[in-house]
Amino acid sequence: LVNMVLGRRAIAYTSKTPGKTQQYNYFAVNEGRAVGSFHLVDMPGLGFAKVAAPLRARWNAFLSEYFASRRELRMVVHLIDSQVPLQETDVSIMQMVGAAVAARSEQEGSGLAPPLDYAVVLTKADKNDGRVSNRTVDQVRRALESAGCP
Repeated sequence: LVNMVLGRRAIAYTSKTPGKTQQYNYFAVNEGRAVGSFHLVDMPGLGFAKVAAPLRARWNAFLSEYFASRRELRMVVHLIDSQVPLQETDVSIMQMVGAAVAARSEQEGSGLAPPLDYAVVLTKADKNDGRVSNRTVDQVRRALESAGCP
């Protein structure tokens, strides 16, 4: 997805084995332009990365803090594998985003933080004739509502 969004073939490493990304990769997009420049951050797949529990806990703590306090953060795009049931890590990320969105709405009038947009992308639909099961969509919808996500 990163390569497609950036219009490049191999700027972000991809692998057939899930969980290969184990660091935060920052890409400056349209750098130097007055309008339309942004940073895209590719983060480890928390549900699939093959790492020790303490490192995974540090990633979660960092992500929670990043969502809550990174004023420049404007949008979170959350990739969820549509071929497997909703993972606990996905629900946890939704809860982090829901908390950050709520905190920003409280601060919105003061100008302290702009709103935070959030999009969920169900990946691998192409592997199932371009369809995602209603069960998966319902699971995601219920988890988003429960987490207070927009």
